[in-house]
Amino acid sequence: MFMLMAPLAQALARRTGKDYLLFAMCACCGGVITHSLTIPHPGPIAMVDELGIDTGFSLVAGLIGGLIPAVVGYYFCVWINSRSDIKPAAMSDEKSVAYALYRAKWRQTFFGRSCPSFFLYS
Repeated sequence: MFMLMAPLAQALARRTGKDYLLFAMCACCGGVITHSLTIPHPGPIAMVDELGIDTGFSLVAGLIGGLIPAVVGYYFCVWINSRSDIKPAAMSDEKSVAYALYRAKWRQTFFGRSCPSFFLYS
């Protein structure tokens, strides 16, 4: 989950010019709460199976039970963010243009056209 949310936090910080650390830590906090309290993640599924409770009840209880950690986690993220100044790594304009040209040329090769899902994202 973090691998999907980290680029989103970076892009959001770059576009808005606001706090990168706050975005990244809130994404982590939300991921931990979601993965530990709601279905279809392994822990909650094991709990539902072992206790024999209804899946819908477990989902609603996880959402309600996750409200307190979410609020506490948000205020903790704000507190940590106020004590540090971390910016996302920025690419210079020359570097990003050179990289875009490289990718455009590479896509025209045989391998770039034949195996895009493997070669373009590696």
